[in-house]
Amino acid sequence: MNLIFIGGGTMAESMIRGALTNKLLDPENISVCDISSKRCNTLVQLYQISADTKLPSMITRGEIVILAVKPQSFYELSGELTPLLNQGQTVVSVMAGITMSSLQKNLSHKSVVRVMPNTPSQIGDRKSTRLNSSH
Repeated sequence: MNLIFIGGGTMAESMIRGALTNKLLDPENISVCDISSKRCNTLVQLYQISADTKLPSMITRGEIVILAVKPQSFYELSGELTPLLNQGQTVVSVMAGITMSSLQKNLSHKSVVRVMPNTPSQIGDRKSTRLNSSH
């Protein structure tokens, strides 16, 4: 499975770190698209994932597209993203305040999931951290 994160901020990074730390995915299965080339470079250096500022080059890389941008950026982004999505991809939104109906309507996409990660997901599961540090 390949994940594509649209937005490389704090929430995306915590999800990436969790997936890698818990060995759910390998770095080659994770891509990030962020408007900041500096942020892309940081994520590549920290996690050995792929990252780019160009959405079209990234969107075809995965089955799951995770929208991790600021909610106020969604409506502009959706116009650029909609023609790039294929029906085999699932879109997962971690954006607060953007409803399912808004996601489906603005993306013209049926396979959409909305999740609301919380603070513990950013910190990580302490039990997993303890287990991993004992190896």
